[in-house]
Amino acid sequence: MSNVFENKGAMAATVVVAASDSLNKAAANFVCSGANDEVEIQAAIDALPAGGGDIKLLEGTYHIAAVITVPDYTVIKGCHIPTWGMGTILELDYDGTMFELLGTNRLTDRVQGCGLYNLLIDGNSRAGRRAIDAKYCHNFTITDCTFYQCIPAIYAEECWDWALYNVNFNYCGDVTNPQVTAYNGADDNCNWWKFINCRWEPMTGIGFFSDNTGDGSDNHQFSFSHCKFHGVLGEDPSQGLSAMSGCLKGCRIFGNTFFYGEGTANAIGMLDGSNVIIVCNHFSDYADYAIELEGGDHMIEANRFINSGVAAFVHHIDAGGTSILTGNVARTPADLIDNAHGTDVEANNIELV
Repeated sequence: MSNVFENKGAMAATVVVAASDSLNKAAANFVCSGANDEVEIQAAIDALPAGGGDIKLLEGTYHIAAVITVPDYTVIKGCHIPTWGMGTILELDYDGTMFELLGTNRLTDRVQGCGLYNLLIDGNSRAGRRAIDAKYCHNFTITDCTFYQCIPAIYAEECWDWALYNVNFNYCGDVTNPQVTAYNGADDNCNWWKFINCRWEPMTGIGFFSDNTGDGSDNHQFSFSHCKFHGVLGEDPSQGLSAMSGCLKGCRIFGNTFFYGEGTANAIGMLDGSNVIIVCNHFSDYADYAIELEGGDHMIEANRFINSGVAAFVHHIDAGGTSILTGNVARTPADLIDNAHGTDVEANNIELV
């Protein structure tokens, strides 16, 4: 149970929580027992002032057996220790969600201004063990975190202005659960997300999925920069675990690396999208097309393609507007583009023998 030391006084904008195996428990406002540690963490969150604040989780392992609710302007920070397993570890011990950030109305009741930093979240490789469940949540930041064996890692509905920096997704997701899902929902969409220097390796589920099956408008304005998507060699070819899939409009994909896709997997399989800009990426060893796009007004520029198992690296499903392919380098035997349309513009591409 919680242990609030008398010398700490009233709760300030920073509350410290210790795990049962933390070294300096005397520095903490709350000390966990090693079982149902969500009780102490939630109590620490509830003890913050009305304007929010920081929850500092000391090094150690926290065992989570029920959901933790994160309100407005709450930032949860762990201890960064480079050695694997030596920092702040949160283990999900039940088939449910670890963190919920749930608003009730997209206009009048949003969850906002929250963040997660320096955490290793372990889902223990059980389907249904979700690290984050969010709805009507905006201005959310995840930095220097690792999601390990979470199935899935993130499910977000109608969430805006998210930023993920230096986030690792290791062995997350499965055939039916993408690692990260953005769902457009009934009212609006997900938009203005950015992934910078993130890593999906190995991909045991689709890396990122944009789900536009709701009644809201299309998801749009996502960007991926300097990320790595690494498939699993020898995976079941029928799985088709693409790095990115679904419908996105106005998406920016810049300076990323995509490795290995078995079966029908694409690096980028954006169906029913438009205005997708794909620039300065590296694509290697995809059994199917590296890029498969529907819609138009796309720009595919200055990318490098190596080893494709089909006739081409890029498959443009329909015209839908003018798309531009320029300055790309493709190593044969595959051609650069299959099913080009009369309105597509190709210039200064190089196909090497």
